[in-house]
Amino acid sequence: KLADSIVIDSSPVGATAEVLELVPHADVIVVLARIGHTAIAAAQRTVAILRDLATAPMVLVLSGMKLDKEGYYEYTDRHTSGSGLLSRWRDRRNKPSEVDDEQAAEEEPELEPAE
Repeated sequence: KLADSIVIDSSPVGATAEVLELVPHADVIVVLARIGHTAIAAAQRTVAILRDLATAPMVLVLSGMKLDKEGYYEYTDRHTSGSGLLSRWRDRRNKPSEVDDEQAAEEEPELEPAE
């Protein structure tokens, strides 16, 4: 046995056909979406394509969310103040994307290392 795990960082699904050839051989598929940069329609198309080809489980990783001390792990018995992590994510999700769907299909997302 040469390795426990092999990680392949590929181009976005739909950008090249080569990435689709690897999908049936994967044990796990990780899809990275950057909040504020990845168009929702592009992410939905990616998931739809992968569902058709993959038998492996898929994991969605959302990156680019700024966390501060306020609102992090905010649990109460009453209605929350709206400053928690999920509330901020919902607010960002409901805003129009900075990138329209045509641009998302043409551009590669910028990937940054996790902080």
